[in-house]
Amino acid sequence: MDTLGAIVGPATALLFLPLVGHHYPTLFALTLIPGLLAVAAITFLVRAVARTQSLING
Repeated sequence: MDTLGAIVGPATALLFLPLVGHHYPTLFALTLIPGLLAVAAITFLVRAVARTQSLING
């Protein structure tokens, strides 16, 4: 997944660059959107599972 993101991220930025008029600050601001969505998803959707004694001791 990390390699896929390393390929898709710059390719997407290259496609968006003409749409924002080659204005890099706008492009970088747009990259905040998926990052903030990921943080929100992890914060609100992922629940920690309480460990029991049998899991700790194996």
